[in-house]
Amino acid sequence: MEKIVINGGKPLYGNVEVSGMKNAALPIIFACILTKDKCRIENLPIISDVTMALEILESMGATIDYIDETSVYVDTTNLAWG
Repeated sequence: MEKIVINGGKPLYGNVEVSGMKNAALPIIFACILTKDKCRIENLPIISDVTMALEILESMGATIDYIDETSVYVDTTNLAWG
């Protein structure tokens, strides 16, 4: 395991990018079916589970518009039930 040792009384600064979590992303994606509106989801992890979840919504009639590789619009206004 890697560690960072900081010597001296210098303050820390900078940015750390935190990637999305699968266990949070999947429920959020499927929660879009609870509304007949357009939802924006950001910071999605780039994994096959997320891709499959979005494909399932598309097969149900939702429209998926990719903003970038980790952000999407999910439009469920034309969602087909059964």
